[in-house]
Amino acid sequence: MMVGNLHLLLGIAPQSPLRHVIPACIIAAAVAGLAWATVLGHHRPAVYAAIGAGRPDPLTVPDRRLASLEL
Repeated sequence: MMVGNLHLLLGIAPQSPLRHVIPACIIAAAVAGLAWATVLGHHRPAVYAAIGAGRPDPLTVPDRRLASLEL
């Protein structure tokens, strides 16, 4: 369990409440991301729908005109 050994990594006492700071930050970031996704989905559905559909990088998409060339 990460929280159980986090005090060793941070160099603090095993009973210190500071050992819960890092997991709390991770959970807070996840909750903030979900909240932002909800807000974005309701107020800007076109932007939300485009998430993950980005444009392909032209340098990684093979050009048909160059398909016959060998590297």
